[in-house]
Amino acid sequence: MEKRFSASSADATKVSVATIRYGEFEWDSAKAAKNERKHGVSFDDAATVFSDPHAIDAPDLAEPVRFVIIGESRLTRILFVVFAEKAGAEVIRIISARRAAPAQRKRYEDG
Repeated sequence: MEKRFSASSADATKVSVATIRYGEFEWDSAKAAKNERKHGVSFDDAATVFSDPHAIDAPDLAEPVRFVIIGESRLTRILFVVFAEKAGAEVIRIISARRAAPAQRKRYEDG
């Protein structure tokens, strides 16, 4: 028997969220859509920063289990990407991505 919920049901407000896998990268589909609306940067473009041989990465000072990388994307934009490495897997989970702030861009350009 199929279970149905009325509009007043608490479960009716739940949104289905998918984890998108893109090669060795993954991300939450709802978070990716929100990030693209807010910052104008898609997570699939953000993933290309990891191929930049001049990219700079470091631990995230605010969240020790996260890392940041600043690099040039395939669309030739300098991006600031926050990510985590999944324990026990060779998968990078992208958390957020935006254009690098002027100071971050300068750090990237200075090497």
